[in-house]
Amino acid sequence: MGELAARLEVGLPTTGELVGDLSGVGLVVRRQDPANRRRVLLSPAEEYRDPMRAFASRRVPPLLRAFERLTPAERQGFSAGLRARAHEAHPS
Repeated sequence: MGELAARLEVGLPTTGELVGDLSGVGLVVRRQDPANRRRVLLSPAEEYRDPMRAFASRRVPPLLRAFERLTPAERQGFSAGLRARAHEAHPS
């Protein structure tokens, strides 16, 4: 979860909510790492792997190119927007 949060540049609570939502609808499978029981391993659910790959191959490259053009301040703003959206979807 920590690695995913770092890659997404969002906090652990936001990542946890996102993963919880995806897991809740069956898109993502969570399991404990047998080598380190404190770690959670994530993977796409088997039946959704091919559709996810197809979606990512079309949608992710343009998004990454756009994200790379952002300044550090703009990236922080984008991350803040994601956190605000996650909070609105799941208020504490």
